[in-house]
Amino acid sequence: MTARIIVEASIKLFVRMGYHGTTISDIACVSKFTKGAIYHHFESKDSILRAILRENEERFLDRAIVKCSL
Repeated sequence: MTARIIVEASIKLFVRMGYHGTTISDIACVSKFTKGAIYHHFESKDSILRAILRENEERFLDRAIVKCSL
């Protein structure tokens, strides 16, 4: 649950401020978790981005597989 909230806060910030314009402190503020809690779940801002990309890749592949099997 905590990791999910961090990811969702990160997505909002990355869209609004850009990846490079977003800091872990920004993510902590929006997610309402400490930086320590964020680092407990993610090694770095890069690892948060990788989690976001992995999740979206899985959704894309799931949809592509369903469409191909019709």
